[in-house]
Amino acid sequence: MKKKVLLASSIGNALEFFDFTLYGAFLSIIAENFFPTENQTASLLMTLGVFGVGFIMRPFGALFFGYFGDLFGRKKALSYAVFLMGIPTFMIGILPNYDQIGIAASIIILSGRLIQGFCLGGEYNGAAIFAIEHSQKKPGLTGGIITGSCVAGAFLATASGTLTQLPDMPDWSWRIPFLFGIVVSILGYYIRKNLLESPDFINDTSKSKESILEVISSRKRSCLLSFCFGGLNGALSYTLFAFLNIYLSRYLNFSLASAMEVNLFGLLAFMIGSPLLGILYDKFPNFSCLRIISYTLFFSLIPIFWLLSCELYILVVLGQILLGLCTASIAGTGHAVMQKLFPVKERYRGISFCFSLGIGIFGGLSPIIYVNAIEVHKESLYFPAIFLMFLVVLFYTSLKISNTFTIKRKFIK
Repeated sequence: MKKKVLLASSIGNALEFFDFTLYGAFLSIIAENFFPTENQTASLLMTLGVFGVGFIMRPFGALFFGYFGDLFGRKKALSYAVFLMGIPTFMIGILPNYDQIGIAASIIILSGRLIQGFCLGGEYNGAAIFAIEHSQKKPGLTGGIITGSCVAGAFLATASGTLTQLPDMPDWSWRIPFLFGIVVSILGYYIRKNLLESPDFINDTSKSKESILEVISSRKRSCLLSFCFGGLNGALSYTLFAFLNIYLSRYLNFSLASAMEVNLFGLLAFMIGSPLLGILYDKFPNFSCLRIISYTLFFSLIPIFWLLSCELYILVVLGQILLGLCTASIAGTGHAVMQKLFPVKERYRGISFCFSLGIGIFGGLSPIIYVNAIEVHKESLYFPAIFLMFLVVLFYTSLKISNTFTIKRKFIK
């Protein structure tokens, strides 16, 4: 049953992230079709703004599904989240473009993105919590596999984008992956509905009705570390998922198809690296492992963006792979760490809200911050590396604060 739960959770997660990442993979196409095109930079910034709005909704979705999952069960919350996610994706696939219906196209895109962000707030951490509660002996590996499944969904979204941009494909072919959203809703709901509930949830009879403010007040260090995990994870992930396609096609003169093709190498490294680094955490389940990861990240980012800014294809591919592994080092270990920071009765809402708040502030807004800095303020192409280094420092600081606390007290069981 544990393997079935892990497989089903992974498939459901992959399907949901396929839906959510399509918007990032098709940013340039969405800008051309659903937003005013008189000024390309303004159109791109508006599209990135709508991309970021989806992340602003994640904490609200985390609160809703977190409370629901802590009170009524993880399985029900995850089933409803995956069902709702596919609907706005399908809607984008059939939506007339800006030239046909004007500003209504932009408003509908915005509404759909709000729904997606709300649903994802209850999905990503909830799926990991559910899977780890079923299989507690190897939390790092389990959390890494869940993360890898998310990247698999993003990989499929980017691969579909690459295929639709081939020269022989018709102009409307980009809509096909979005139409698949309705299949994701039905299939994901069916997979989740037929699983058994988490044993931890069943065995824990103390259902907490504390507000999220009371949870934060009583577990400040746990919430801070979860927030910083979300912020760094989100910024790294959506630099890789969304911004690099813009970076390569807009500033380094790659074709959009070539940029997406190169991006697949980074996503593949992220997908494979997440469970491998999760295994590493299982062998060294303490903050020393995370401190070493922080040092490595901090000193790697400038060299990685130097590689990404080269015009030589093989160096850009190497930069993508290294950035994918850097992202996996945080995303692949995070679930196992956060799982131990909250008791069962507060776990879903505590992890999901704090993580989603971090990913909403730093993850969803990072691409628009980068483009705004480079386009409007004429900052260097190394600005993303500097921004990420700043977030690594915040993450390391939260580790130091939490580590001082855990010397006196063991992780919550």
